[in-house]
Amino acid sequence: MNSKSRFVFRGFHEDSSGSENIYINGQLIKGWWVKGNLRIVASKGEVTVYYIRNFGKKSRIWNVIPETIGSCTGMKAKRGIIFEGDICRFYGDDGEGEDFIVRWNDALCRFEVAWTENGATDDLDNFFAERAKVIGTVFDRKEGYDGIL
Repeated sequence: MNSKSRFVFRGFHEDSSGSENIYINGQLIKGWWVKGNLRIVASKGEVTVYYIRNFGKKSRIWNVIPETIGSCTGMKAKRGIIFEGDICRFYGDDGEGEDFIVRWNDALCRFEVAWTENGATDDLDNFFAERAKVIGTVFDRKEGYDGIL
């Protein structure tokens, strides 16, 4: 992974013709995920708009849902780069898989993993990343992950 990809954000762009679905507060939202630089614009009336500008020859600015914005952790799993808000499956030496949520801990200034089964936490480090697959996001389930996020 190159150093530029470590300062990337991901957010969900709402669009009724989108090919992906997420849930926020139990409500189904159609659209798609976009990755790029985060732009936050505060306008008159205290309305804040969040945009992600993607990279490449056809650069575009996407309005994204603020709750869905997650930072790239800079770590790579077996199925892509890990973002804040990802659900990953960790495979131990016994080959059994356990799911965890990737989240930011403000108090400790670090990315951490929170096990979906019991909410226990640990550092997100190479030990976890090298043994994990990204299997989804916290927005994939209608019922959410209350108490763990």
